[in-house]
Amino acid sequence: MLVTVLLILPDFMLIALGAVLRHFLGYSAEFFRYTEKLVYYLLFPSLLFYSISHTSLAGGQTLSLFIAISGVIATGVVAGWLALLFVPADPLKHASVVQCAFRFNTYLALSLATELGGKEGLGLMSVMVGLAVPLVNILAVHALARGRQRKIAVELVTNPLIMATLLGLCWNLLQLPSLNPWT
Repeated sequence: MLVTVLLILPDFMLIALGAVLRHFLGYSAEFFRYTEKLVYYLLFPSLLFYSISHTSLAGGQTLSLFIAISGVIATGVVAGWLALLFVPADPLKHASVVQCAFRFNTYLALSLATELGGKEGLGLMSVMVGLAVPLVNILAVHALARGRQRKIAVELVTNPLIMATLLGLCWNLLQLPSLNPWT
């Protein structure tokens, strides 16, 4: 139990730091809106691209992981849609809620993988994220676009997480050189 707490403590310390900045040091809600945009549109996509483009995808392990990840995600999607039978909701609310059945916390997953498995654990989790993020985000964007009556294709190609992941996978598969000036 203590080990688990220590593994996720850094993530919760960041959350606590946000609370301190907002409530005790007076950072505005606008600061957090801009910070969230910076993370969503630039920093997190950069992390995804870098992690995925620098991880070995060789071997049968990748196909096995993709099948397992797809099965878990599909189970969540089915569960989310079955819930609609018991708790009716308009399409936009359902799209927002159903994501809880198949989305995962990538930040926490990458952090735990690093703490538990070091560089090898991070590499494996990067492959899993590279396989899961496009699939999960396509499902989420599809549901939200449907609920908002927007064009799904436009929403998909403008999603920074999907684009960063797909570009990282392409970079990796094409074996393009590292963008890291220190390697």
